[in-house]
Amino acid sequence: MTDSAGLSDLLLRWQEGRERGQDRAPEEWCAGRPELVEEFRRRAAALASMERRLGIGVSAQEEEAAEMPVVPGYEILGLLGRGGMGVVYRARQRGLTRVVALKMLLDGPHATAAQRSRFRAEAEAVARLQHPNIVAIDDVGDADGRPFFTMELLDGGSLAEKLARGPLPVDEALTLLLSLAQAMEAAHRRGVVHRDLKPSNLLFASDGMPKVADFGLAKCLDGGTRHTRSGTVLGTPGSLAPEQADGQNHAVGPTADVWALGAILYETLTNRPPFRGETVLGTLLAVLSNEPPPLRRLRPQVPRDLESICLKCLAKRPERRYASAAALADDLQRHRRGQAIRARRAGVFKSRPRWIALGMALLASVAALAFLGMREDDAARRSRRAAVELAPRVRHILHKNCRECHGEDRAERGLHVLDYGQLIDPRRHLVVPGAADESRLFQRIRDESMPPPEAEELPRVSLEELQILEEWIAGGAPPFPESGSMSSAIAATELSAQVKEIFAAECYGCHRHTNARGGIKIMNYDLLVNQRKVVVPGKPDESELYRLLVGHQDPPMPPRPIPRLDARHVETVRRWIEDAAAPFPRTR
Repeated sequence: MTDSAGLSDLLLRWQEGRERGQDRAPEEWCAGRPELVEEFRRRAAALASMERRLGIGVSAQEEEAAEMPVVPGYEILGLLGRGGMGVVYRARQRGLTRVVALKMLLDGPHATAAQRSRFRAEAEAVARLQHPNIVAIDDVGDADGRPFFTMELLDGGSLAEKLARGPLPVDEALTLLLSLAQAMEAAHRRGVVHRDLKPSNLLFASDGMPKVADFGLAKCLDGGTRHTRSGTVLGTPGSLAPEQADGQNHAVGPTADVWALGAILYETLTNRPPFRGETVLGTLLAVLSNEPPPLRRLRPQVPRDLESICLKCLAKRPERRYASAAALADDLQRHRRGQAIRARRAGVFKSRPRWIALGMALLASVAALAFLGMREDDAARRSRRAAVELAPRVRHILHKNCRECHGEDRAERGLHVLDYGQLIDPRRHLVVPGAADESRLFQRIRDESMPPPEAEELPRVSLEELQILEEWIAGGAPPFPESGSMSSAIAATELSAQVKEIFAAECYGCHRHTNARGGIKIMNYDLLVNQRKVVVPGKPDESELYRLLVGHQDPPMPPRPIPRLDARHVETVRRWIEDAAAPFPRTR
């Protein structure tokens, strides 16, 4: 049994030593207690990871300075980034005076044999690839037991950074995917499957040339060493092909990268991944079971053929995707040239004589025309019925997100968002029944000008809520049902006001807008609930913020030795989350 008291004492000494700049191996900290080394290593790594996420403990500058390595032949200039296994530095190669990206194992000399083997496999995988759209390796070496390799430095940012500014133009997304598909075909021909293609692993040179990077999870198809057991889910949940999400690593081949390319195409066009859930498990289940939201519903300007290409890549079964990245590249080029793409299913008349096919097509057209009016009426009725069912949810969405500024007691710019007559007033064009794209309310929420970006404490309409609003308008924007008692809403507002006061008094010093440790802006409701999801409405025990406050997760919040929140304040936060975590009231 682990000596909990002894281990806690060692971890406390370790934290105090880190604050003084002491950098020792776990064996040194546990001198005289060798039986605690492995548990100490695991706990210390977990604490350090949580501190980096929350921005507490040692400052980023102190941590970077303490961990700056010494590599013969190179001058380390600064930290570029960290991943799950490696850390990348900006370095100048002496003699040649060129600046490169130098990647080392994150755990350095304390890395396990498996980590070293995977790191070496990454270097070997990239070294065998030569393509203008794949990052190139320059040098491989070892510094004091820490393996490293250097790559060309790409200072044009990542695709993830580009998408943070919005979706790409359709032509730019097409050109990008064509380059990536050709690069992955070159990798597949050399027996390398990437297995972790995603926007953050796609970098740009200063001239805009895209490059595939981070082959840390690459799989070699030539019978090389295996690093993954069957049943292990490897990669980033939203970027995994279904066979990867299901842990079927033996079945992962080039078509898994084709799937990932389809996911990238989807995200570049819509600015959201094709599959996402509230949790990692939820995302994996969506990848395995759900179909992605129709691409053209999210962005109607996307050509139908390009949507077909994307959906063929995202087929659940590998045999229904493009057989290779080359086949995907070929269809992208066909679409660019205006030719028929292969993603479209072959017609039922393809193998019949032309005159028979033509005659049958004419008969089908006559039949279709005969029933066209009835089908259109049925579709319109279904749309109206769906809109009627959605009306209560739309009222709830507007009440939750917009009432603070546009409610009965504070109707900014004369808009009371729950006044149905105002919404559909034809002079204001706020809601144009049947035409979401002409509705100013929908447009302003979609382009994120309502609420304004600087009003960070106000909630934002989520993408799912925006889709509900769009479908309600498309179905004719039927009236809201009569609202019931508002007592529960008033109570929820009072509770959220109390929580806002607690956060302002107890947490704002470390998590303010201008200096947010770990990126957590405690007064930013949208960030807490929708972006970082540290608050799960209705589920306190699943909310990371609450678990940190009550000490159910290490390290606690606030960090020692800062006094913990009063138990009454913690209970108020719990009740607020349990009662659906109503948005904070706006400061008057």
